[in-house]
Amino acid sequence: SAGKKASYDAAIKDADAKFAAKDWAGAKAKYTEASGIFPVEVYPKDQIKKCDDEIAKAANKAKYDAAIADADTKFKAADYSNAKLKYQEASALITTEQYPKDQIVKCDAEIAKQGLDKQYNDAIAAASFALCLARSKLGIAIAANKDMIATTIMISTSVKPYRSLNLNIFPSSLPLKGF
Repeated sequence: SAGKKASYDAAIKDADAKFAAKDWAGAKAKYTEASGIFPVEVYPKDQIKKCDDEIAKAANKAKYDAAIADADTKFKAADYSNAKLKYQEASALITTEQYPKDQIVKCDAEIAKQGLDKQYNDAIAAASFALCLARSKLGIAIAANKDMIATTIMISTSVKPYRSLNLNIFPSSLPLKGF
């Protein structure tokens, strides 16, 4: 009937306009209307599938954008491990995008750098502790042996000038090394 054909043509025209404007949901509704008028027509069914694909892409893009925004925030906060996870999530959503892949490489570099910084800082802390411990033990040894140290200093100041005269007053076997 001419009335059905006119309704179908109007629905298709409206659907095509909405499709061109990327109003996927509106276009799908009109293609569905047209398909209801003439169920045997293939065009509206094909267009409905295209609308569904575009709707899914748009939802995927929204998830991608959210993951990238979250990852960028974490990256700026130097939370590289969690940023990397979000960039990986984004990369899995839209595999053709290069940005998350590049950011994953940057995250790996920062994580490795943090690991080296941690190793360095741990080594400095261990050396600092060892130095403090050695100073403490030296202080204890000096306190415990202050009489012996004072005697050694006194002997060294009195023996050294005579040794240089080679008078053999003090035998060389005397354990006063360096004097």
